[in-house]
Amino acid sequence: MWLEVLLLCALLLVYAVLRDRRPRNCPPGPTEIPFFGRMPFFDEVVAEELKKNYGDIVMYRTGSYRSVLLFDYHVAKEALARLEFADRPNFFESFNIDDQKTGGVVSSNGRQWQHDRRFVLRSLRDLGMGKSYLEEAINIEAKALVEDLRL
Repeated sequence: MWLEVLLLCALLLVYAVLRDRRPRNCPPGPTEIPFFGRMPFFDEVVAEELKKNYGDIVMYRTGSYRSVLLFDYHVAKEALARLEFADRPNFFESFNIDDQKTGGVVSSNGRQWQHDRRFVLRSLRDLGMGKSYLEEAINIEAKALVEDLRL
């Protein structure tokens, strides 16, 4: 009985590790720990080390999310100009707070994003965004707030 349970667990573990491995034709990157990827801490020092070790295009995985890091300006510009890279990742779909599940400006894609962005910019422009008189009003209110906090 214990042998069968142990064999089943080993088989499931091997299946999960094989299913979790790096896909073919991916850019080079650091070795990954199954199910966890690499460390979630990423700063300039880690980025410079990755660039030095693996080149201008690096695949990095944190948790179950794989990311491709582009360190060359021309490669990044060419990649971001393509339609294949225009959408946001799927994990933004879980952050919908509206009834229609469209995502708003933050997490929508495509035509919905363009519509929402135009609406927000038009509304902000109508409210005075980019006009110099608004800056004076903000400064007056900030000074009044500071005076109230001093008392």
